[in-house]
Formats: sequence, C-alpha cells, structure tokens
Amino acid sequence: MMRILFLMSLVLACTFQSFAQTGKITGTVVDENGETMPGVSVYIKGQPKSITTDIDGKFSLALPAGTYTLVFKFVSYKEIPSSEIIVKLNESAPLSVSMIPQDDSALTEKHLKRESLK
Repeated sequence: MMRILFLMSLVLACTFQSFAQTGKITGTVVDENGETMPGVSVYIKGQPKSITTDIDGKFSLALPAGTYTLVFKFVSYKEIPSSEIIVKLNESAPLSVSMIPQDDSALTEKHLKRESLK
C-alpha cells in the first residue's frame, strides 16, 4: 500500500513539474485607431496551429522556453510578423501589436468579381 502511494505521489510530482516547464507570450492587438481587435489570428511562424484574440483583443500562448516569431493576420489588414520573442521558463513576455489596414490599391482584377447586369 505504501509503495502505491509513493508511486502515485511521484507521478503527480512529475506531472506538476512538466507544467512548470513553460513560459508565456501575452499581448493585445489593436487597429490603426487604437481600438482592440477581436478575432485576429495569431500564428507561431513555421507552425500551422493558431489561436485568435478574445473579445478584448488579448491573446496568451503557453510555450516551452525558446525563441519565437509570431504572425498576426486579419481580413483586410496586412500580415504583421513580430520580432523574435524570447520565452523564459515561468515568465511572461508581453507584446503589443498594431495592425495596419491593407492598401486598397493592392486589390487587382484577380481579387474583384464584377456582377454582370442582364
């Protein structure tokens, strides 16, 4: 019985230890007027998985220690890559991002579809 309790304690300790091996990148995304932007896609460069900002334009990523570049995407705004962010164990790296509207002149015929009148 004592051996089982010891093993269960050991498993729990290892589980808690593995959770402590991360840091965080947190931040807020705003538009050109300083208004928060909900629904912005936040990607880690080179990885397909993404998260989106919440209703207040905030995001939080728990990541293993290392160096990361985030990419921010939203319809009709330019894709914004961050500079390299260093994530340290048990620390939070704050980030503030300002999105830039897509230049309307960048639209071409390929992007526009005109309805024909009959």
